Amino acid sequence: MENFDRLTGYLVSALKAGGGLCLVAMMALTCLDVVLRATGSPLEGAVELVAWLGALVLALALPQTQARNGHVGLMSLVQRLPRRSSATVQTLAALGSLALCGAAAWQSWVYAGQLWASNEISMTLGLPQHVLARVISLGLWVTCLVIAGQTCALIQKAVRP
Repeated sequence: MENFDRLTGYLVSALKAGGGLCLVAMMALTCLDVVLRATGSPLEGAVELVAWLGALVLALALPQTQARNGHVGLMSLVQRLPRRSSATVQTLAALGSLALCGAAAWQSWVYAGQLWASNEISMTLGLPQHVLARVISLGLWVTCLVIAGQTCALIQKAVRP
C-alpha cells in the first residue's frame, strides 16, 4: 500500500505542477492580450487558449483537491456518528465517488477517441480537441487512484475494533 500511495502522490504532484503552469500561462496570456488590445492589435485565439488553459487547470488540480479533502462535504452529520459508523458512511460515499469519477474518466477517454477519429479541431487556432479530452480523462483517472487509496484507508478504519 505504501508504494501505491507513493506513486499516487507523485502523479498528484506532477499534475499539480502542470496545472500551476497552465494557470501562470493563462494569467500571462490574459495580461498580454489586454496590453495588445490597448494598442489595437489583440492576440488571435487568446480567448480560445484561455478557455483551454482554464479547463486544464481544473482537470489537473482535481486530484490534489481530492487528496487534501478540499471539496465541500457534509461532515457535520457523519462526525456525530460513532467511529465505525462514521467510517462506514464515509466508505460508502467514497465508493460512490469512485464509481462516478471512474465513469466520467472512462467516458472522457471514449469521447477523446471519437474526437480523434473525426479529426475535430478548435475553431480559431485549429488545435486538436482530443488532446484536451485526454488530459481531462487523465486528471479524472488520477483522482480515481486518490479516491481508491482513501477508500482502502476508510475500510481499514471501519473494520478495526
